[in-house]
Amino acid sequence: MENILIGYRKFKSKKGSDCCIVNLVHDFSSFDISHGAYGQTVEEVFLPEDCHGSITPAVIGSLCELVYGAGMYGKPAVTGIKFLNNGGK
Repeated sequence: MENILIGYRKFKSKKGSDCCIVNLVHDFSSFDISHGAYGQTVEEVFLPEDCHGSITPAVIGSLCELVYGAGMYGKPAVTGIKFLNNGGK
């Protein structure tokens, strides 16, 4: 699903780990629309640490897709972010 990156926060966790949360806006899914949703929604997503370097003020407004892989217990997890319109060079 294509998203527009509209903001981010970088910080240290209580344990001292680097964290990055991106704010993404995208259209509601067809399921949501069939259940009364209209317009767009905003989502906050934690990115893995190896992606933090690609998140800078220059990529705000960029079109992107989240990359998913297997997380704990085989559940889907965000493993990366892919910029679609020359953002995140």
